[in-house]
Amino acid sequence: MSRWKPWLLLAPTLLALTIFLLISLAKMLGYSLFDPGFTSKHFARIVQEPVWLQVLWITLRTSLLVTLVTLMLGYPVAWVLCKLPA
Repeated sequence: MSRWKPWLLLAPTLLALTIFLLISLAKMLGYSLFDPGFTSKHFARIVQEPVWLQVLWITLRTSLLVTLVTLMLGYPVAWVLCKLPA
């Protein structure tokens, strides 16, 4: 039982993540590819219009910056918490 305990505790979170995130992403991808028939015109607009490339670049840059700041703050805090006496 102890081997399965972490997975059983994680199961509700994984289920919620699957329902709310992955299914929503799949539906959004489906809507963008099948409008009403199969098309890739929505993705072609991203590279054809400069404003969408700029929005994409800003989004990627922001996500990279947030990830780096989170790692720089999170790892030292985790290390200090790990070294604290029980």
